[in-house]
Amino acid sequence: MSAGSDDCLPPSGPEETPELARAWKEFEDVYHTHVGEVLRAATLASLGSRSDGWDATHQAFEQAWRRMLSPDGPPVHNWGAWLRRSAVRFALRSRPTREVVSLEDTDRPASDAPLDDQVIAKESWRQVVTALGQLSARRREAVVLRFIAGYSTAETAQIMGVDGGTVRSLVEQARAFILNRTRQEGDDG
Repeated sequence: MSAGSDDCLPPSGPEETPELARAWKEFEDVYHTHVGEVLRAATLASLGSRSDGWDATHQAFEQAWRRMLSPDGPPVHNWGAWLRRSAVRFALRSRPTREVVSLEDTDRPASDAPLDDQVIAKESWRQVVTALGQLSARRREAVVLRFIAGYSTAETAQIMGVDGGTVRSLVEQARAFILNRTRQEGDDG
């Protein structure tokens, strides 16, 4: 946990209450169920940086623990979506102008896939992540919030402080840019 966040860790020893023990069990269940999907989304939002993805995932789960302990907050009905969105937002805020990192040893395709398919999938993934990294910050934010975090156009617009038409325009511009870049790399290769 980050500095100053020890207050959100469950206490150990005689002061542990049955309510706290139930909350910790719920947290563990949520963690084990959703950590993989949250990490994948955060890593993609971090332009392939697994360490930045882990940082964002960690922040999202820390926030989830606090949310579970808060009696005032509305209940979360879909922890997977909630955590994925939180992690992606943390990733977007962490270093918006980061370089695209190497994708070696990340999210390997299933081992039963033919080698040619694995190579093509990895190269396609690299091209898309590289193109994402070359987008303007606003276009990247619109694409990541809309398609990686799973927000609707209206929710993305609200988060970005723009209207829905602007989000749709940014997404279309980003799609055209990514398609153009991946085609160029395909032609050069």
